[in-house]
Amino acid sequence: MAVNEIGGSMLIPVMSDTSLCLSVIAAWKAVQFQAGQAASFPYLSYEAQALQSLRKQLHVMGPRRVTDEAVIAAAILWATAAMFAQPEPLRRHVAGVRALVAARGGLADLGHAGSTAQLILWADLLTAQFLDEDVCFKDIGPSDPLPPSLVKLRASIALPPPFDRLLPDTSEAARDMRLLLLCHDKALRTEHISFAEYKALMGLLNQSTIFWVGLQEKYKGSSTSDECVILAMNLLRLTVFFHAAPLLTIVTTVLERLRLALVRCGIGQFLDSVDIYIWACLVGMVNNLHADARSQFADMLAHALTTKYKNGWPVDWQAEILLLLRSFLWSDSVLTTMLPAACQLVEARVCPTKKTCLATQSVTLS
Repeated sequence: MAVNEIGGSMLIPVMSDTSLCLSVIAAWKAVQFQAGQAASFPYLSYEAQALQSLRKQLHVMGPRRVTDEAVIAAAILWATAAMFAQPEPLRRHVAGVRALVAARGGLADLGHAGSTAQLILWADLLTAQFLDEDVCFKDIGPSDPLPPSLVKLRASIALPPPFDRLLPDTSEAARDMRLLLLCHDKALRTEHISFAEYKALMGLLNQSTIFWVGLQEKYKGSSTSDECVILAMNLLRLTVFFHAAPLLTIVTTVLERLRLALVRCGIGQFLDSVDIYIWACLVGMVNNLHADARSQFADMLAHALTTKYKNGWPVDWQAEILLLLRSFLWSDSVLTTMLPAACQLVEARVCPTKKTCLATQSVTLS
């Protein structure tokens, strides 16, 4: 059963545990419902059966005999509930899984080679992002050291000057994000990644996610460029490393949070770093969600580009912006093909008649 979009999977002894079997079926029925392939009743029915079976099982076991299978079943039900994004059910799932993990001695003591812990961390991230809260599971132990190939790559990472104006924690988070994006793009392009690299990157992803969400809490409501950058990074985390469509409610919530932060902050705070504002707007626009906020991001982006170029828009401005994005935090493999559509929205605002615009020529983004 796939548990993340970077890679990795786990084989679960589904047929040997009734609660686990029912939770997996409930998850599958939820996916079918989200895809429009089935009604909601089968999912709700199997979810109710799984919860009832798990309660009976835990009542018999007692807190000292909680099994890995019971934790996995509860985690799957939590992760499945994240697709429907309702606050109170998610809070109940959080409380239940926390109690089970505590009974087992913590995330590090769970079996299945870390896959169970990974599923829990995935659900924890989605829940935290939807509720705009900090993550619950922070004690995940040390991550594997980066292999020499990744150490060399990380040492070569240099963020452009606008990032120098950010707080040190934000810049550090951005460097980690750039390393993850570069490796993710390479893995998608070559379909190859070593086991040592995979383990180290997953460890870095987990540790950095806890750090990023913590920074989001720290900067919340500060109306600063740092708040906007962290919110944009956390949105990238969802739209690049996950398939966003099944997480529509959560991702659109995060997207709207970024838009409101940019509005509160205003372009005035970015006059010395307008490129960061442009990048953040494009992070909000370039996705496959077709959210209502896209039009508002386009208005903000058109204003920012007009501030940047004034009356001197280059004919190849789209290619210039792509180079800018690639020097910041970007995914060629996932996002670049959607960039032309975003640029068209901008052109419609800057020059709606298409007669006098200097930037109407289509360019090949490569």
